Amino acid sequence: MANNINTKANNKVDIVAPKNNNIVPSDLPQPINSLQPPQFDETLKDLNWDEIPKIEEQLITVDNLYKKIDSLNITRYNLIIIITIIIVLIIIIFLVYYFYNKNDPIQNVKVFIEKQSSTNKYVIDGDFVNLPKDGYDYSMSFWIYIKDYYEDYTYWRHILHKGKEPINKIIEYKSWKSLSQEFQDQSPGIWLHPNKNSIRIAFTTEITKDYCNSNFLENTCNNKNYCNWDGLGCKLKDEHAFTKEGNIDYENTDKKLIEYIDLENIPIKNMHFISFSFEQKVLNLYMNGKLYKTKKFLGTPIFNKEPLHFNLKNTFNGSIYKFRYVPLSLTSDDLLKYYNDIPNVKYFPKSLRLKTFAKKFKVKDFIYALLSD
Repeated sequence: MANNINTKANNKVDIVAPKNNNIVPSDLPQPINSLQPPQFDETLKDLNWDEIPKIEEQLITVDNLYKKIDSLNITRYNLIIIITIIIVLIIIIFLVYYFYNKNDPIQNVKVFIEKQSSTNKYVIDGDFVNLPKDGYDYSMSFWIYIKDYYEDYTYWRHILHKGKEPINKIIEYKSWKSLSQEFQDQSPGIWLHPNKNSIRIAFTTEITKDYCNSNFLENTCNNKNYCNWDGLGCKLKDEHAFTKEGNIDYENTDKKLIEYIDLENIPIKNMHFISFSFEQKVLNLYMNGKLYKTKKFLGTPIFNKEPLHFNLKNTFNGSIYKFRYVPLSLTSDDLLKYYNDIPNVKYFPKSLRLKTFAKKFKVKDFIYALLSD
Protein backbone atom coordinates (compact mmCIF):
# COMPACT_ATOMS: atom_id res chain seq x y z
CA MET A 1 0.00 0.00 0.00
CA ALA A 2 2.82 2.35 0.88
CA ASN A 3 4.49 1.49 -2.40
CA ASN A 4 1.39 2.46 -4.37
CA ILE A 5 1.18 5.75 -2.56
CA ASN A 6 4.82 6.45 -3.28
CA THR A 7 4.38 5.52 -6.91
CA LYS A 8 1.47 7.96 -7.32
CA ALA A 9 3.48 10.58 -5.52
CA ASN A 10 6.39 10.01 -7.85
CA ASN A 11 4.16 10.19 -10.95
CA LYS A 12 2.50 13.42 -9.86
CA VAL A 13 3.78 16.48 -11.62
CA ASP A 14 3.56 19.65 -9.67
CA ILE A 15 3.07 22.84 -11.62
CA VAL A 16 4.63 25.71 -9.81
CA ALA A 17 4.17 29.27 -11.00
CA PRO A 18 7.31 31.22 -11.70
CA LYS A 19 8.54 33.32 -8.89
CA ASN A 20 9.26 36.28 -11.17
CA ASN A 21 7.04 39.01 -9.79
CA ASN A 22 7.48 41.16 -12.96
CA ILE A 23 5.28 38.88 -15.11
CA VAL A 24 1.68 39.92 -15.29
CA PRO A 25 -1.17 37.76 -16.52
CA SER A 26 -1.23 39.52 -19.87
CA ASP A 27 2.29 38.37 -20.53
CA LEU A 28 1.33 34.78 -20.22
CA PRO A 29 0.50 32.78 -23.36
CA GLN A 30 -3.08 33.48 -24.40
CA PRO A 31 -5.50 30.95 -25.82
CA ILE A 32 -6.05 31.22 -29.56
CA ASN A 33 -9.23 33.15 -30.60
CA SER A 34 -9.83 34.26 -27.01
CA LEU A 35 -11.98 37.37 -26.50
CA GLN A 36 -10.31 40.32 -24.85
CA PRO A 37 -12.24 42.70 -22.63
CA PRO A 38 -12.53 46.27 -23.96
CA GLN A 39 -9.91 48.68 -22.75
CA PHE A 40 -11.25 51.26 -20.40
CA ASP A 41 -10.79 54.84 -21.48
CA GLU A 42 -9.03 56.43 -18.52
CA THR A 43 -10.01 59.93 -19.67
CA LEU A 44 -13.63 59.23 -18.80
CA LYS A 45 -12.74 59.28 -15.14
CA ASP A 46 -12.21 63.02 -15.21
CA LEU A 47 -15.48 63.85 -17.04
CA ASN A 48 -18.60 65.13 -15.36
CA TRP A 49 -21.90 63.35 -15.81
CA ASP A 50 -23.15 65.87 -18.38
CA GLU A 51 -19.94 65.48 -20.37
CA ILE A 52 -20.11 61.72 -20.77
CA PRO A 53 -21.22 60.71 -24.30
CA LYS A 54 -24.74 59.28 -24.21
CA ILE A 55 -26.50 56.92 -26.56
CA GLU A 56 -29.91 58.24 -27.53
CA GLU A 57 -32.57 55.80 -26.60
CA GLN A 58 -35.99 55.70 -28.17
CA LEU A 59 -38.55 53.28 -27.10
CA ILE A 60 -39.97 51.19 -29.92
CA THR A 61 -43.67 51.25 -29.41
CA VAL A 62 -46.70 50.51 -31.58
CA ASP A 63 -47.41 54.22 -31.91
CA ASN A 64 -43.88 54.90 -33.11
CA LEU A 65 -44.17 52.13 -35.69
CA TYR A 66 -47.45 53.54 -36.99
CA LYS A 67 -45.91 57.00 -37.20
CA LYS A 68 -43.02 55.58 -39.21
CA ILE A 69 -45.41 53.76 -41.56
CA ASP A 70 -47.46 56.93 -42.03
CA SER A 71 -44.28 58.84 -42.84
CA LEU A 72 -43.32 56.29 -45.49
CA ASN A 73 -46.82 56.41 -46.98
CA ILE A 74 -46.71 60.20 -47.22
CA THR A 75 -43.31 60.03 -48.93
CA ARG A 76 -44.60 57.48 -51.45
CA TYR A 77 -47.76 59.54 -52.03
CA ASN A 78 -45.70 62.68 -52.72
CA LEU A 79 -43.49 60.71 -55.10
CA ILE A 80 -46.55 59.47 -57.00
CA ILE A 81 -47.87 63.05 -57.27
CA ILE A 82 -44.53 64.30 -58.62
CA ILE A 83 -44.32 61.52 -61.21
CA THR A 84 -47.94 62.15 -62.26
CA ILE A 85 -47.29 65.88 -62.70
CA ILE A 86 -44.21 65.15 -64.82
CA ILE A 87 -46.16 62.74 -67.05
CA VAL A 88 -49.03 65.25 -67.46
CA LEU A 89 -46.56 68.01 -68.38
CA ILE A 90 -44.91 65.76 -70.98
CA ILE A 91 -48.31 64.95 -72.50
CA ILE A 92 -49.27 68.65 -72.58
CA ILE A 93 -45.98 69.60 -74.25
CA PHE A 94 -46.42 66.82 -76.81
CA LEU A 95 -50.00 67.89 -77.62
CA VAL A 96 -49.04 71.54 -77.94
CA TYR A 97 -46.13 70.62 -80.21
CA TYR A 98 -48.35 68.33 -82.29
CA PHE A 99 -51.18 70.80 -82.83
CA TYR A 100 -48.78 73.67 -83.40
CA ASN A 101 -46.81 71.77 -86.04
CA LYS A 102 -49.94 70.26 -87.53
CA ASN A 103 -50.89 73.68 -88.85
CA ASP A 104 -47.32 74.69 -89.61
CA PRO A 105 -46.74 74.62 -93.39
CA ILE A 106 -43.14 73.57 -92.83
CA GLN A 107 -44.37 70.25 -91.41
CA ASN A 108 -46.61 69.53 -94.41
CA VAL A 109 -43.88 68.13 -96.65
CA LYS A 110 -45.44 65.36 -98.75
CA VAL A 111 -42.40 64.43 -100.85
CA PHE A 112 -38.87 64.50 -99.46
CA ILE A 113 -35.70 63.16 -101.08
CA GLU A 114 -32.42 63.42 -99.19
CA LYS A 115 -30.24 62.98 -102.28
CA GLN A 116 -30.82 62.21 -105.94
CA SER A 117 -27.79 61.77 -108.18
CA SER A 118 -28.07 62.54 -111.89
CA THR A 119 -26.58 59.12 -112.65
CA ASN A 120 -29.80 57.47 -111.48
CA LYS A 121 -33.23 57.81 -113.03
CA TYR A 122 -35.94 58.05 -110.38
CA VAL A 123 -39.74 58.14 -110.64
CA ILE A 124 -42.37 58.86 -107.97
CA ASP A 125 -45.87 57.71 -108.81
CA GLY A 126 -48.43 60.50 -109.10
CA ASP A 127 -50.59 58.93 -106.39
CA PHE A 128 -47.85 59.72 -103.83
CA VAL A 129 -47.74 63.41 -104.79
CA ASN A 130 -50.72 65.08 -103.15
CA LEU A 131 -52.67 67.60 -105.17
CA PRO A 132 -52.49 71.23 -103.99
CA LYS A 133 -55.10 71.86 -101.34
CA ASP A 134 -56.67 74.73 -103.28
CA GLY A 135 -56.07 73.14 -106.67
CA TYR A 136 -53.15 75.25 -107.92
CA ASP A 137 -50.95 76.74 -105.14
CA TYR A 138 -47.99 74.59 -104.10
CA SER A 139 -44.30 74.94 -103.16
CA MET A 140 -41.09 73.17 -104.09
CA SER A 141 -37.47 73.51 -103.00
CA PHE A 142 -34.11 71.74 -103.41
CA TRP A 143 -30.35 72.17 -103.31
CA ILE A 144 -28.55 71.54 -106.60
CA TYR A 145 -24.88 70.94 -107.37
CA ILE A 146 -23.80 71.04 -111.02
CA LYS A 147 -20.52 69.21 -111.36
CA ASP A 148 -19.89 69.49 -115.09
CA TYR A 149 -21.74 72.01 -117.22
CA TYR A 150 -20.63 70.48 -120.54
CA GLU A 151 -22.34 67.12 -119.99
CA ASP A 152 -24.71 66.63 -123.01
CA TYR A 153 -23.87 70.12 -124.20
CA THR A 154 -26.16 71.75 -126.87
CA TYR A 155 -29.18 69.74 -125.65
CA TRP A 156 -31.84 70.71 -123.16
CA ARG A 157 -30.89 68.67 -120.10
CA HIS A 158 -33.58 67.21 -117.91
CA ILE A 159 -33.41 67.80 -114.15
CA LEU A 160 -36.97 66.91 -113.17
CA HIS A 161 -40.53 67.27 -114.33
CA LYS A 162 -43.99 66.20 -113.25
CA GLY A 163 -45.90 64.90 -116.24
CA LYS A 164 -45.99 62.10 -118.75
CA GLU A 165 -42.87 60.20 -119.69
CA PRO A 166 -41.67 61.07 -123.20
CA ILE A 167 -42.09 58.64 -126.07
CA ASN A 168 -38.41 58.84 -126.85
CA LYS A 169 -36.21 57.33 -124.14
CA ILE A 170 -33.51 59.92 -124.75
CA ILE A 171 -34.31 63.65 -124.77
CA GLU A 172 -32.46 65.15 -127.70
CA TYR A 173 -34.02 68.57 -128.18
CA LYS A 174 -31.93 71.58 -129.05
CA SER A 175 -34.88 73.97 -129.39
CA TRP A 176 -37.31 74.84 -126.64
CA LYS A 177 -40.21 74.85 -129.07
CA SER A 178 -39.66 71.21 -129.97
CA LEU A 179 -39.21 70.22 -126.34
CA SER A 180 -42.37 72.01 -125.18
CA GLN A 181 -44.39 70.27 -127.86
CA GLU A 182 -43.22 66.90 -126.48
CA PHE A 183 -43.57 67.86 -122.79
CA GLN A 184 -46.98 69.51 -122.70
CA ASP A 185 -47.61 68.58 -119.06
CA GLN A 186 -45.12 70.23 -116.73
CA SER A 187 -46.03 71.09 -113.17
CA PRO A 188 -43.23 71.91 -113.01
CA GLY A 189 -40.49 71.12 -115.51
CA ILE A 190 -36.93 72.05 -114.56
CA TRP A 191 -34.24 72.07 -117.26
CA LEU A 192 -30.61 73.03 -117.72
CA HIS A 193 -30.10 75.27 -120.76
CA PRO A 194 -28.28 73.73 -123.78
CA ASN A 195 -25.46 76.27 -123.98
CA LYS A 196 -25.88 78.73 -121.10
CA ASN A 197 -25.42 78.35 -117.36
CA SER A 198 -29.14 78.93 -116.78
CA ILE A 199 -31.92 76.81 -115.33
CA ARG A 200 -35.40 77.08 -116.81
CA ILE A 201 -38.45 76.37 -114.65
CA ALA A 202 -41.53 75.76 -116.78
CA PHE A 203 -45.23 75.41 -115.96
CA THR A 204 -48.23 74.31 -117.96
CA THR A 205 -51.01 76.87 -117.73
CA GLU A 206 -54.46 77.00 -119.22
CA ILE A 207 -56.18 80.12 -120.53
CA THR A 208 -59.88 80.01 -119.76
CA LYS A 209 -60.49 83.66 -120.73
CA ASP A 210 -61.19 85.00 -124.19
CA TYR A 211 -58.39 84.24 -126.60
CA CYS A 212 -56.70 86.97 -128.57
CA ASN A 213 -58.04 85.81 -131.94
CA SER A 214 -61.58 86.00 -130.60
CA ASN A 215 -61.24 89.76 -130.10
CA PHE A 216 -61.96 91.65 -133.29
CA LEU A 217 -61.74 95.19 -131.93
CA GLU A 218 -58.57 97.02 -130.98
CA ASN A 219 -59.84 98.26 -127.61
CA THR A 220 -61.05 94.83 -126.48
CA CYS A 221 -57.74 93.31 -127.65
CA ASN A 222 -55.58 95.76 -125.75
CA ASN A 223 -57.61 95.19 -122.60
CA LYS A 224 -56.06 91.72 -122.43
CA ASN A 225 -52.55 91.94 -120.96
CA TYR A 226 -51.49 88.87 -122.95
CA CYS A 227 -52.75 90.22 -126.33
CA ASN A 228 -51.45 92.81 -128.76
CA TRP A 229 -53.18 94.61 -131.64
CA ASP A 230 -50.89 94.62 -134.69
CA GLY A 231 -53.09 96.85 -136.84
CA LEU A 232 -54.84 94.03 -138.61
CA GLY A 233 -55.89 91.74 -135.80
CA CYS A 234 -55.43 90.69 -132.22
CA LYS A 235 -52.35 88.52 -131.62
CA LEU A 236 -50.84 86.79 -128.64
CA LYS A 237 -47.82 88.70 -127.33
CA ASP A 238 -45.74 85.57 -126.81
CA GLU A 239 -46.68 83.19 -129.58
CA HIS A 240 -43.85 80.80 -128.73
CA ALA A 241 -45.44 80.03 -125.38
CA PHE A 242 -48.05 77.79 -127.00
CA THR A 243 -47.49 74.06 -126.99
CA LYS A 244 -49.69 73.40 -129.98
CA GLU A 245 -50.29 75.31 -133.15
CA GLY A 246 -52.78 75.47 -135.98
CA ASN A 247 -56.36 76.51 -136.23
CA ILE A 248 -58.25 76.22 -132.98
CA ASP A 249 -61.92 76.49 -132.17
CA TYR A 250 -61.64 79.21 -129.55
CA GLU A 251 -65.25 78.93 -128.48
CA ASN A 252 -65.07 75.25 -127.54
CA THR A 253 -61.40 74.55 -126.76
CA ASP A 254 -59.19 75.58 -123.88
CA LYS A 255 -55.63 76.31 -124.88
CA LYS A 256 -52.55 75.21 -122.94
CA LEU A 257 -49.42 77.25 -122.59
CA ILE A 258 -45.93 76.38 -121.41
CA GLU A 259 -44.84 79.44 -119.47
CA TYR A 260 -41.42 79.64 -117.88
CA ILE A 261 -38.93 81.67 -115.94
CA ASP A 262 -35.11 81.46 -116.17
CA LEU A 263 -32.52 81.46 -113.40
CA GLU A 264 -29.43 82.90 -115.06
CA ASN A 265 -25.69 82.79 -114.43
CA ILE A 266 -25.54 79.81 -112.09
CA PRO A 267 -21.90 78.93 -111.32
CA ILE A 268 -20.92 75.28 -111.48
CA LYS A 269 -19.36 73.33 -108.60
CA ASN A 270 -21.31 75.33 -106.05
CA MET A 271 -24.32 74.50 -103.94
CA HIS A 272 -27.41 76.54 -104.83
CA PHE A 273 -30.81 76.55 -103.19
CA ILE A 274 -33.76 76.93 -105.55
CA SER A 275 -37.29 77.30 -104.23
CA PHE A 276 -40.61 78.62 -105.46
CA SER A 277 -44.12 79.02 -104.19
CA PHE A 278 -47.42 79.78 -105.89
CA GLU A 279 -49.46 82.41 -104.10
CA GLN A 280 -52.89 82.99 -105.62
CA LYS A 281 -51.57 81.67 -108.94
CA VAL A 282 -48.62 84.10 -108.83
CA LEU A 283 -45.16 82.50 -108.83
CA ASN A 284 -42.55 83.66 -106.31
CA LEU A 285 -39.12 82.30 -107.24
CA TYR A 286 -36.25 82.33 -104.75
CA MET A 287 -32.53 81.81 -105.18
CA ASN A 288 -30.39 81.04 -102.12
CA GLY A 289 -33.10 82.28 -99.77
CA LYS A 290 -33.73 85.59 -101.57
CA LEU A 291 -36.59 86.53 -103.87
CA TYR A 292 -35.33 86.29 -107.44
CA LYS A 293 -38.41 87.00 -109.55
CA THR A 294 -42.17 87.21 -109.34
CA LYS A 295 -44.22 86.12 -112.32
CA LYS A 296 -47.91 86.41 -113.04
CA PHE A 297 -48.94 83.88 -115.63
CA LEU A 298 -51.20 84.50 -118.59
CA GLY A 299 -53.19 81.37 -117.76
CA THR A 300 -54.06 79.34 -114.69
CA PRO A 301 -51.33 76.90 -113.55
CA ILE A 302 -52.33 73.27 -114.03
CA PHE A 303 -51.22 70.64 -111.56
CA ASN A 304 -51.37 67.29 -113.32
CA LYS A 305 -51.72 63.84 -111.73
CA GLU A 306 -48.79 62.31 -113.58
CA PRO A 307 -45.59 60.87 -112.01
CA LEU A 308 -42.65 62.96 -110.87
CA HIS A 309 -39.54 62.15 -112.94
CA PHE A 310 -35.90 62.81 -112.07
CA ASN A 311 -32.88 62.62 -114.38
CA LEU A 312 -34.29 61.39 -117.67
CA LYS A 313 -31.62 61.10 -120.31
CA ASN A 314 -30.24 63.40 -121.46
CA THR A 315 -29.72 64.89 -118.03
CA PHE A 316 -27.28 67.15 -116.23
CA ASN A 317 -24.14 66.09 -114.35
CA GLY A 318 -24.63 66.70 -110.64
CA SER A 319 -26.92 65.99 -107.70
CA ILE A 320 -30.04 67.25 -105.97
CA TYR A 321 -30.26 67.40 -102.17
CA LYS A 322 -33.17 67.80 -99.76
CA PHE A 323 -35.89 67.96 -102.37
CA ARG A 324 -39.23 68.98 -100.83
CA TYR A 325 -42.73 69.29 -102.23
CA VAL A 326 -45.50 70.91 -100.17
CA PRO A 327 -49.10 71.00 -101.50
CA LEU A 328 -49.75 74.57 -100.36
CA SER A 329 -48.25 78.04 -100.58
CA LEU A 330 -45.26 78.74 -98.33
CA THR A 331 -44.08 82.17 -97.27
CA SER A 332 -40.58 83.51 -97.77
CA ASP A 333 -39.88 82.86 -94.07
CA ASP A 334 -40.96 79.23 -94.48
CA LEU A 335 -38.66 78.71 -97.44
CA LEU A 336 -35.85 80.47 -95.60
CA LYS A 337 -36.04 77.75 -92.93
CA TYR A 338 -35.43 75.17 -95.65
CA TYR A 339 -32.51 77.24 -96.92
CA ASN A 340 -30.94 77.22 -93.45
CA ASP A 341 -31.31 73.43 -93.29
CA ILE A 342 -28.17 72.65 -95.28
CA PRO A 343 -27.31 69.09 -96.33
CA ASN A 344 -24.35 67.38 -94.70
CA VAL A 345 -22.05 67.31 -97.73
CA LYS A 346 -18.46 68.30 -98.29
CA TYR A 347 -19.46 71.12 -100.64
CA PHE A 348 -20.14 73.22 -97.54
CA PRO A 349 -17.25 74.25 -95.26
CA LYS A 350 -16.87 71.95 -92.28
CA SER A 351 -17.03 74.86 -89.82
CA LEU A 352 -20.37 75.99 -91.27
CA ARG A 353 -21.83 72.50 -91.01
CA LEU A 354 -20.69 72.05 -87.41
CA LYS A 355 -22.10 75.43 -86.42
CA THR A 356 -25.43 74.79 -88.17
CA PHE A 357 -25.92 71.27 -86.79
CA ALA A 358 -24.95 72.30 -83.25
CA LYS A 359 -27.43 75.19 -83.36
CA LYS A 360 -30.22 72.88 -84.52
CA PHE A 361 -29.25 70.08 -82.10
CA LYS A 362 -28.70 67.64 -84.97
CA VAL A 363 -26.40 65.31 -83.06
CA LYS A 364 -26.09 62.67 -85.77
CA ASP A 365 -25.17 65.18 -88.50
CA PHE A 366 -22.81 66.99 -86.13
CA ILE A 367 -20.89 63.79 -85.32
CA TYR A 368 -20.80 62.82 -89.00
CA ALA A 369 -19.46 66.25 -89.98
CA LEU A 370 -16.94 66.18 -87.14
CA LEU A 371 -15.53 62.81 -88.25
CA SER A 372 -15.60 63.59 -91.97
CA ASP A 373 -12.61 64.92 -93.87
